[in-house]
Amino acid sequence: MIINISDIRENLGAIKEVKLEEEIEDIQFQDREIQIDGPAKMAFQVINTEDSFLVVGDIDLNLNVKCSRCLDEFTLPVTAKLEEEVEKDRVELSGAASINIEEEIEDNVFLAIPMKPVCDEDCAGICPSCGQDLNEGDCDCFMHTVDPRLAKLEQLLDKD
Repeated sequence: MIINISDIRENLGAIKEVKLEEEIEDIQFQDREIQIDGPAKMAFQVINTEDSFLVVGDIDLNLNVKCSRCLDEFTLPVTAKLEEEVEKDRVELSGAASINIEEEIEDNVFLAIPMKPVCDEDCAGICPSCGQDLNEGDCDCFMHTVDPRLAKLEQLLDKD
């Protein structure tokens, strides 16, 4: 994503407001493909400081992900905060009156994705024995299994 800064380039302390909607490519993250549902809504302020251009704002997007408990697909709304400095040397070397913040956007979207997304905080997940979705109903599996290394301790409890 390229932001034209020609109107604030020469004015120290100048601020430019940028609002736009843009399609972002699907993301490969931790060996899984995350699909982005619809365009991302972005709102930034670009501030001309002494040594850099400070880009501050939010990126709102919807991700199609699988729940880490029940494996159902759902849409997860995510807001990524962006606060990045783009050095003026980088802008002047390119000779353009614009800055490219595509890499910074991608990095901040990665940081906003939860490690274990869940469709609902009360999601019961799936049964580890039979695979039944416990949100739809209970299964007949016996859930209490004892670690074989601790089986002798359970025998001590049975004597009482």
